Amino acid sequence: GGAPIGINFVGGRGANGGDGSGCRAGDRLAPSDVTGVVPQANWNNVRGVRVAAVPLVDADNTPTAAVVSVRGARNGWSVRGGACDETSARRRLLGGYLDTSDTSTTTVTVDELAATSYTVYVYYDGDGNAFGGRTRSGTYAVNGVVKKDRGDYATLGQFREAAAEGDGGNYVRFINVTISAGQPLVITAKPHWFRAPINAVQVVPLVVPGAATGAVVGGVLGAVALLALTVVVVVVVVVVVVV
Repeated sequence: GGAPIGINFVGGRGANGGDGSGCRAGDRLAPSDVTGVVPQANWNNVRGVRVAAVPLVDADNTPTAAVVSVRGARNGWSVRGGACDETSARRRLLGGYLDTSDTSTTTVTVDELAATSYTVYVYYDGDGNAFGGRTRSGTYAVNGVVKKDRGDYATLGQFREAAAEGDGGNYVRFINVTISAGQPLVITAKPHWFRAPINAVQVVPLVVPGAATGAVVGGVLGAVALLALTVVVVVVVVVVVVV
């Protein structure tokens, strides 16, 4: 059980993940910002490409035992095209990211999660076509389960799952990731073509509803869909009782 944990990697431009002309503040999410494939507030803003044991809160702003560490990222960067001054939480979530080189591997480790099963969302959306038309394409893995997908979905601010290898999208979903006591959640990104960004990670206990495979979704649409499903269930129960 429990509430989701969201980790937003704040962008920038430079080896320290924020030095230079990047979105030093614009990629941050406020505690009240609700976004994600599974809509949530209280995202944890993490800056830097070499960080260790940053404490995490959950979507209810409750401190957890979980901590996140990052190693191997080449730099922190920001998507071009206005994300710095965006008012949309979805665009800010997809604005800043950890980047690789052509050959490096970024590793994000979440320690001290509660022992249960999770759906893990890895969001990625780099400067896909900004450098000579080269599309960023990465191989992403969670605890050894590998998915190779492309990050070339151009509509910043919408979420689209890359459900199969070669699909265009900006997130991959790992279902039924079981964590035992003391076991870390290890997420890796390595380039398949050019670079493999990681913009954010969302760790959702399986009791929390997720989104449909391959769907293009937004925070508001997800919440409306969940509300509609709840209403349908209530109506069916009432009809059964009356009959």
